[in-house]
Amino acid sequence: MKTKHDISDKEAELLRYIIDCKELGYTPTINEMINDLGIAKSKGTVAYYLQELERFGYISKQDRLARRIRVIRRA
Repeated sequence: MKTKHDISDKEAELLRYIIDCKELGYTPTINEMINDLGIAKSKGTVAYYLQELERFGYISKQDRLARRIRVIRRA
């Protein structure tokens, strides 16, 4: 069972990717996350990773949209 600060390696990789994209001035779409990282083959899996990152306080999704992700803290 995960504790408050536990995220998987794939979730951490996704978080780093989001941070890198935000530093470049944009938020990636779920399709970009799938294509650029290769950590998942479906939108549902990426959506689950995003949900876990949000649940553990790493990101906040505004309006429940992928392009509205705010990074709260880094892994």
